[in-house]
Parts: sequence; C-alpha cells; structure tokens
Amino acid sequence: MGKNHSWNGTELTQTLCGETFKVDVAALPTDIINAAVRFALPTLLRNATAGLASEDPAKAIERVKARLAAWAEGKWSAKGEASAEPRTSILARAVAEALGKTAAEAAAIIETAVERALAAANLDQESEDDEEKAAVRKVGGDVRKVFREAAEVAPIYKRLKDEAAAKAASDKPKVSLASLIG
Repeated sequence: MGKNHSWNGTELTQTLCGETFKVDVAALPTDIINAAVRFALPTLLRNATAGLASEDPAKAIERVKARLAAWAEGKWSAKGEASAEPRTSILARAVAEALGKTAAEAAAIIETAVERALAAANLDQESEDDEEKAAVRKVGGDVRKVFREAAEVAPIYKRLKDEAAAKAASDKPKVSLASLIG
C-alpha cells in the first residue's frame, strides 16, 4: 500500500477504508487546530528519538534537541534526519560491526528489510488504522528480532546493550537510601 494522504499547503486529503476525506485547515476552528498541534508535536518529538530512548537515552535527547533546533530554523526534519548523524541504534551498530559496514549502511539494510517485509504483508506504514499500525509495529519488531538474534550479531548486540546500560547507570545520580530517609 502506498501513502494514504496528501497535503497541498491548505488541505489534507486522506483515504481511509476506501473513502477519501478532505480537510480544509482554514475552515477548522482554532481550538481544533490547537488540539491537533498538541497531539502532533509530542508524537513528532517522540518519533525523533528513533527508538533510542531505552537503548541510548543521551542520543535520543540529542535527536530531539536537533529536531527542535531544525524547527526553530524553519527546517523540517524528515524521518531519520533528526540530526546530521546517521541513526546509530544499538542494533544498527551491532549489524554494522558484524558486516564491516558503517552504522548508516547497517541502518539502511535493516530499514530495507523492514520495508520489504511490510510490502510482502501488504501493510502501509502511514496507515491510521489501529489494527494496521499494530501489525506494522509487529512486523518491524519481528524483522529487527531476526537481525538481533542472528549468530553473527547476537554477541555484538549483547555487548553493546550491556555497555549502554552501564553508561546509563553511571550517568544516574548516586543516591544512598540513608540520604533519602535522613
């Protein structure tokens, strides 16, 4: 399935369940536009983390800050472009190390595998349908799991994950129980 919506600068056209809907933004009340922004901006900022929030919180924060900076400059950051650096998830780094590729090349390999699996399952990443979104997440997760569990990748992934966890633990403030209860 292809993209199910388009935007011409003033009107959103979206096809859902085989029917096409048009939304003229100028005709919407301000409170509806504000509610849409309240919904969309947190989603866009969460998406900027590219799944790194638990694997590499510092990188996730960096990506969110980069997206905010881009917006402040009037630039839109497309998927995967939240910073000038390639996506460097632990999985992409592990695949890169196993294959002798760059992290960006490995991320592209993983993304291509996910896209192929979604196409084979006739799933649309842009779908607004809750069941299809869940199916897209499952297929993406299943493909990434295959990469994670590949014999060449698994030990590298575990080492990198352990290193990230150790770094996250060392970055946390050290608080003793005695200091909390006084």
